[in-house]
Parts: sequence; C-alpha cells; structure tokens
Amino acid sequence: MVFKKKTKEEIKEEITQLTANMHESIQHFSESPEKLKELLDFMSQFHKYSFRNQALIKSQFPGATCVGSFKAFSALGFRIKKMDKSIGEKGIRIFKPREMLYYQKDKRWHLVSKATKEDAQAIKAGRLETRKVVDFTMTTVFDISMTNARPEDVPELLPNKHENFANEGYLSEIYEALISVGKKRHISIKTAVDFGIKIGLAKGMFIKDVAGEKYIAMNPTNTESENVAVLIHELAHAELHGNNMITEKAMDVEKEEYQAEMAAYVVAKHFGIDTEASSMRYIASWTKNGHRVEDSMELLTGVSKFSKKLIEETSQILENTLEYANEQALDVEKSM
Repeated sequence: MVFKKKTKEEIKEEITQLTANMHESIQHFSESPEKLKELLDFMSQFHKYSFRNQALIKSQFPGATCVGSFKAFSALGFRIKKMDKSIGEKGIRIFKPREMLYYQKDKRWHLVSKATKEDAQAIKAGRLETRKVVDFTMTTVFDISMTNARPEDVPELLPNKHENFANEGYLSEIYEALISVGKKRHISIKTAVDFGIKIGLAKGMFIKDVAGEKYIAMNPTNTESENVAVLIHELAHAELHGNNMITEKAMDVEKEEYQAEMAAYVVAKHFGIDTEASSMRYIASWTKNGHRVEDSMELLTGVSKFSKKLIEETSQILENTLEYANEQALDVEKSM
C-alpha cells in the first residue's frame, strides 16, 4: 500500500480551492424535477399515519422516513431484516384501528364473533340489533432502514438515505486514524448502542455532557464510507462548536451545519472520498443556498484551520500505519 502525503502548502491550496468552489456551487444548487418526482412517487406508496401515530413513530425512531407494515414492505419487494439486539433494532409500535361488531340481546351487548349459532341466524335475519364499535390495538411497523433496501433501491433525495461514496480505498485505516485523533482531543467515539443511547436515523451525533465530557455516537448501520464522512462532520462540531459553555450564546445551527459539512467534504475529498453531491445538498438545505450565512468568509476561515489541522494529524497517523503494514507484508514475503 502507498499513501501519498501532501505538503502543508499543497494542503492549504487544496482547502482554499475546494471551499471556494463548494460555496459558489451551493448558491446555485437546485434539485432536478426528475429527482423530486422520483421521491414523490416513491413516498406515495407509503401509508399516511395519523398525528398520534406520527408522534409515536417519532418518539421511538427519530428521523423515520418511509414507514410500513411487514405486508406493505413485502409487496414492495423489501424484506424486514432480522432484529439485531446488538444494535437495539426493533419494530415501531403504533395504534391500529380495529372494528368490532356487537349485537344486543337481553338488553346486553355481545360480540358477533362469539354469537351462538341461534343468535347468528337471528342477526342474519335482522331480528337482533347490531352496532359497530371502533377501538384501537397496538401493531408493529418498520422504517425502510429496517429492511434490506440498498442505497440504490431508494430515491437519491430520500432523507437519511445511506450512501456508498466513491473512494480510493483505505476506509478502515482512515476511520481508525480519525478515532485516534479524537482520542487525542479526549473525545470518546463509539456506536450509539455502546453508549446506550438512541439516535434514530441520525448518522452521528456529537454530545457534550454537563461535566464537560465529549462523545461522538455513530450509527452502527452506516456504510463504511459514510462512517468516515460522518466522523469528520462530528469532529468538526466538537472542535468548532463544542467548547461553548452552557451560559454562552451558541452559534446559529445553520452556521454550525455549514461549517461541519463543509469540513467533512474538504477532508473526505483530501482522502479520496467523494461526498460532493451529498454535502452540497445538505449545506444548501440547511442554509437556503447559503442565504442564511452572511459571514461566510469568517466561517470558512474556521473550516480551513480545522481541516488543515485534521488532515495533517490524520495523514501522519495514516503514514505510520501504512508504513508498518508494508513492513509486515514484506516480512511475510521474505519468510515464504
């Protein structure tokens, strides 16, 4: 394996060019009508739930997008994945209307389903009064992320869609190097399940508790390339926005997301991972094509400083790791 490390000057020039181009592109970004139609057609296949059930879904699985029953997903050709207790995955419980038919006899109401043969004949003949009553029972539904649907099976614009970014390899090595960088910053990085928290369909989350401890919780269902991009995004939050005390005024969330995703795009691009389309869509949606980011040059200065530092630290770890791997491979070859 060969890892080409760039000079500090080359990295600085690369970051300047990437951030400038992305900022310009965001202002002119718009989704194609074809992609929007594809999303609407896809979403139209899913049942629209009541407000009460929507609240239940959101409380159990934040960020859920396409929710349906086992039967509904089977009809679409998707299979519900085996529930994996190790990642805390389970169905979503909601209310289901149930129509019950009663008949009156001896001034009392009885279930028609439990009527005697004699009473059933009387009901059919219209000699006994009947009444329909609707009550609710609990049933289980699933989000599309709980199925075997692949990224290519769903529309490009589907919210929280998992993606396989084009890359030049070394994904596991880059991810481990980023974890090492996080450790140096005293940030604990694990899956959300390892932390015992639920993050729904969020791909990652930076957390700073009241004691000042910092954590990054990753979604265990992320693709390998997503993990790298998401971890960079959350490390940017930790570095650029994670030092605010509770009493301090936090930066506008639009600006925070602008910086974090811009940094994710730049750093990922440096390491051969192409998140451009996804990052552009993300930033454009958060900032209304950049219109909510007045002081963009100041924000990009923060992005540039963070990106340069993260690239240099990660590159050094990668260089050492890959050199060691090469030495081990050569030793194995010599012993054969």
